Amino acid sequence: MAQSSYKTVEQSPETKLGVSRVRINLGAKILSLFFVVLIFPITIGLVGMIILERIQLERLTTNIGTSSSNDAAIFLAETTSRQTAEFTIIAFIASLSAILTALLIARIVVSPVRRMLAAIQWMSHGGKPIQLVIPGQDELAQLGRSFNQLVQNFMETQEREHELAKLKSEFISIAAHQLRTPLSTIKWTFRMALDGDLGQLSSEQQEFLGRGYESNERMIKLVSDLLDASRIEEGRFGYSLQPTQLEPILEAEVKQTEQTALQKRITVRYEKPEEPLPKLYLDAQRISMIFSNLLANAVNYTPPGGTITIRAFKEEGSVKVEVMDTGVGIPKEDLPRLFTKFFRAENVIRMQTEGTGMGLFISKNIARMHGGDVNVISEEGKGSTFTVLLPIAKPGFGV
Repeated sequence: MAQSSYKTVEQSPETKLGVSRVRINLGAKILSLFFVVLIFPITIGLVGMIILERIQLERLTTNIGTSSSNDAAIFLAETTSRQTAEFTIIAFIASLSAILTALLIARIVVSPVRRMLAAIQWMSHGGKPIQLVIPGQDELAQLGRSFNQLVQNFMETQEREHELAKLKSEFISIAAHQLRTPLSTIKWTFRMALDGDLGQLSSEQQEFLGRGYESNERMIKLVSDLLDASRIEEGRFGYSLQPTQLEPILEAEVKQTEQTALQKRITVRYEKPEEPLPKLYLDAQRISMIFSNLLANAVNYTPPGGTITIRAFKEEGSVKVEVMDTGVGIPKEDLPRLFTKFFRAENVIRMQTEGTGMGLFISKNIARMHGGDVNVISEEGKGSTFTVLLPIAKPGFGV
């Protein structure tokens, strides 16, 4: 396997996080040692000299006693003034030395750690891998090397997953293409037999052929979903966007769903918008797939006697369509994976209902390609509400 590549970018104002390479400034180390080794001893020496002068001054004051000599008073005043100035200078030098030393130590220790954190945040937000360069053998250098090894392992794992996903996608695409033609042939053979074109059938023969026809239809739907998912991932899922009225699409899908729902004694309610919705810039065929998938799921996972409600309305620059059901709901732990490929919640798997686990993945991607989204609110045992958001048409495509 090819070695993982790292993108190394020199530090510049254009770099958003301000770092992609971390280097320890040796000059800063030398300057820090200068302050610690030179300035600090000088400060200590000056303090010692002042203490000695103070001792000598006290002795001189004792010898002078209570003398009122003007020379002695002047001498004391000058000495005290000089010591005060020396103390001020020493305090200033000591403070400046401490501040600069602290800043340099912070630069040496804290700055690389801060930059390393910035590099981690950059990659966690989707940025390209970054290599940290920290010369030396100290703890920071060891931390940098450990970080580089972690990034390399991550990149190798990511590359393997990418290759596996690519191979899987290619296999699915090839298999689906190879299956589509024979399944279509089987479909029309079943249809001809059921229509009596191949001779008269008994009721028992019609029942068996009907089951075969339905099973074949499910296989064709699975193959179609696999091909659609493969095209979406490869960026070949074409769209033809036109200014379109949404209500006829919803009405057609509701009407088709009512036939299936009636067999399960499920009530389907369509709440028409109180006022006409604005035209939307969309692909009518692709958008129909969203509502076909959502309504099919609602029928499959709603028990007999339940209700499915569809309503559409305008809200904050978008058209919102809600598909609500009184079905089995979705477990909380399954919600984060609901819109991924081949995923089906544990409770619906136990129900042994039909489904490929592709419908919601396809629906969400179609909505996003239209600048919208599909979201869900659900609680197990209390039903689900799927919300489709579609942006209102661009200027020039309104009503």
